Amino acid sequence: MGADLWSKTSPNGSWSQVTNGFSRNLQVAGSRVAFIDGAGTLKAIDLKVGVWTEQFKGSFDDYVITPNLVLVRVGATLLGKANLTDTWSTLTTGIPPNFTVSGNRIAYLTGNTLMTKDGVNGAWKNQTSGFDSYAITSSLIVVQMGARLDAKKNPDDTWSPRIATDFSRDLQVAGSRIAYVNSAGTLRASEGLGSGFTDQITGFDDYYLSDSMLIVRVGTNLYGKAALTDAWSLLTPGAPPNTRLDGQWVTFIDSSGLMAKLGVNGSWFPLLPQFDTYVIG
Repeated sequence: MGADLWSKTSPNGSWSQVTNGFSRNLQVAGSRVAFIDGAGTLKAIDLKVGVWTEQFKGSFDDYVITPNLVLVRVGATLLGKANLTDTWSTLTTGIPPNFTVSGNRIAYLTGNTLMTKDGVNGAWKNQTSGFDSYAITSSLIVVQMGARLDAKKNPDDTWSPRIATDFSRDLQVAGSRIAYVNSAGTLRASEGLGSGFTDQITGFDDYYLSDSMLIVRVGTNLYGKAALTDAWSLLTPGAPPNTRLDGQWVTFIDSSGLMAKLGVNGSWFPLLPQFDTYVIG
């Protein structure tokens, strides 16, 4: 489709052209869509408003858009704003390339110290150091140290230590949910701090977590559930490894093109046979 961008809000909805000026780095978050055009300008639109605006002109290294934030990194300087029409604010002059963002929360490592900030006007908070990996959402901060997971909801909260002690690999967080694979190869998941972890499945190839769904791929069989206490439902017997999950959107590409469904009980719809790239949000 070259420079054309098309969108729809449901798998069986109609396509609408949103622009013909796309060049690279397409991102979608909620009703926001952003990309870099051929001149290197960052452009964005809120589809609820329907007006494209130039966000940043000139040289920059990368950008991130969420439903709550727009961030641009210029070298080690991180610029941010909440609304597309706001002016840019300097958030920090010491950001590394591998910073992470989820909703209204920003995090990065300085040395082995985790720093977080909520929103444009929030203060940077030193969270902890001496850990192996971390993950964030707008309502969770989780750090992994060996087989141990510690977590908190907000930057100023005290840590809830050892919420799990059998971590092995593949930590994922979404909303208030936390999931990981233990040393026995069992997928364990929690609805949030204080709810405890439950065994979900053993013997699978991949898993995908969102704030409203959990999906596992066993060979080419794709199984899903909404609540962690639900029984598994077969979503399709022919899912390739390129499956994606965002909220309730489940997508993959097969020989017929892009396939999508909403939720465990939604129907599969063929979206497009040919395209260059796609994102869901």
